[in-house]
Amino acid sequence: MIAFTLALLVIPYIYVYVYKYVVKLETSTSTSRKYAPSSQVMWYTHANNLSSTKSTVQSVYHQYQRLDFLKENLVRGPHQCGYRKCVFPLRTDPRIGYLVEGSSDAEAMINAFTASKNIIEEKYGMDHIYLAPPKIMSVSLDFRKWMEMNMISYPGQTYFPEFTEQPEVLVQAVAIVPEEDSIMLGIKGPRRKNGLKGIEEMFTPKNNESWNITDVEITVKRDFALLYRLVEDEKDDKLPCLCADFQIFLLRSGHLIHLDVERCFEMSSLMGKRCVPKLQELETLVLNRLQRSHLEQVQQRMGAISNSSSSYPQQ
Repeated sequence: MIAFTLALLVIPYIYVYVYKYVVKLETSTSTSRKYAPSSQVMWYTHANNLSSTKSTVQSVYHQYQRLDFLKENLVRGPHQCGYRKCVFPLRTDPRIGYLVEGSSDAEAMINAFTASKNIIEEKYGMDHIYLAPPKIMSVSLDFRKWMEMNMISYPGQTYFPEFTEQPEVLVQAVAIVPEEDSIMLGIKGPRRKNGLKGIEEMFTPKNNESWNITDVEITVKRDFALLYRLVEDEKDDKLPCLCADFQIFLLRSGHLIHLDVERCFEMSSLMGKRCVPKLQELETLVLNRLQRSHLEQVQQRMGAISNSSSSYPQQ
């Protein structure tokens, strides 16, 4: 779940609206490893600012300047982890974090960064989480033990990274996807089930909210169209390998954000996979939910008008 942060370097920034964000810093020093208590907890997600027009990646890219991976600069926990990786948000700017794993997979992550920038971002105009290439770093044992504190996982996961086994780790700066305004989608298994549940919750209109659902529908259709082209076949630098263990973030704005692109470079057999029909089914489910969101929004407005008119004294 990590390969989605550097995005759209060649597209100009457009700032329209920023959602409110509250950073929660955990102060627990427990070394226990826990499962995420809710299906809404995603790999390396954290609440943060989100432009309704462009992705989080654009709003933070130029603010990332150097690899400042020090314990005192990171949020203390809990740290969200996958099978091999964890994400550590910065205290000073939790929109940015560091994806950390053992140093044995450097080549795959470097290739993933290159593909994300050159193909996903520049050629197909889609977003991903990567802000910079990965870097192998020597880290003290104390720091590595600290990284293993307060680990939580994606629901159903039973394994956690072991950072204390080697003195070096692979560190990559990523843009943090906002937890309250995003959901991870998949086409099978727990990711599909949790994703569909998350869509219901994320796309439920809030009272007194000026949320333009039509704009969201347009964005969903555009980004899914780009996704189909990206994974369609093996010609023209396309990435059908993304269909394997498919996962992608869907923002409440309708944008799709790529992650875990390194899966394309871990097994060559992945290049034969195809998933366009399943992705089309997934898009239909998202659009159907947005159509119901329209109706719910209208009902809320009619209810508000009715309540307002009934509050006037009868003559």
